[in-house]
Amino acid sequence: MKALQVCNSIAIALLTFVATGYGHPGSGIDVDAKGRVYFTDTYKGIQLIDERGKTSLLGGEAAHWMALDESGKWANTPPPEFGRASAEGATPTVLTNPNSPCAADAGGAVYFLKGDELYRQIMGKNAEILVGGADGKKKLRLITGVAIGPCGSVYMLSVDSSDRISGTDYHAVLKVNSDGEVSAVAENFVPGKGDPLDEVRWGYCRGLAVDESGVVYVAGTGSRAVYRIDRNGEIKEMLRVNAPWSPTGVAVRDGAVFVLEYDHSLAKNREWEPRIRKIDKDGKITILAHIQRDK
Repeated sequence: MKALQVCNSIAIALLTFVATGYGHPGSGIDVDAKGRVYFTDTYKGIQLIDERGKTSLLGGEAAHWMALDESGKWANTPPPEFGRASAEGATPTVLTNPNSPCAADAGGAVYFLKGDELYRQIMGKNAEILVGGADGKKKLRLITGVAIGPCGSVYMLSVDSSDRISGTDYHAVLKVNSDGEVSAVAENFVPGKGDPLDEVRWGYCRGLAVDESGVVYVAGTGSRAVYRIDRNGEIKEMLRVNAPWSPTGVAVRDGAVFVLEYDHSLAKNREWEPRIRKIDKDGKITILAHIQRDK
């Protein structure tokens, strides 16, 4: 599938939670330079897997999204719209956001959505609108994931609907350049049709990650799979996730892919047990952590 340019008919839609009774588990996951994994736990806060493989609760708000600021610029005071899970002064700084997918770049700029607008927040400056606003830039559909790409770019997951009742099955990975220009890396890339996760569409996707070369990894939540999209827009399914698990977030570091998955069992009254799996460069899959609610 070749990269497509966003057409002028991209519709305006507000960033919202699902309008049905379906609740979202967390979607945030990132990995620092030392290989430590941070991820959102819907019931607890931010969990940390350290260099030894030990999992512990870092703390912070039990928000759906997080951003890892490795610059340390927000170590003492988090930006507006954000909380902080890491200790004051600690680097990297773990930022949390209950309202929007978010990300932080190497220079400490953070990106988040407010309504139908993508904002960039730089330390010491007012947040600026990167996409949207009264200047006529094209608005976004429902955004379910934000990630930093190479050369000052920001990538987003855009879906038309997050439930089976409204909208369509449209989904896309969008790339935003530093000047706010938007293009589509891939559209409607989840192959075929199948029995989706309860209450969402087959093509519903959430978290994404981008490596230093521009290869994109996507958590296909509705289809229970992780997809790899290369720089030519070619799609590969790199992980198939068995029920009751489904991926909600991905991170990439040094060629390894880290996947945040949640147990979506209705029988467990949606306790949202998370686990982290790592896909090595050679394709080996390892479970790094599984948070169980009865322990």
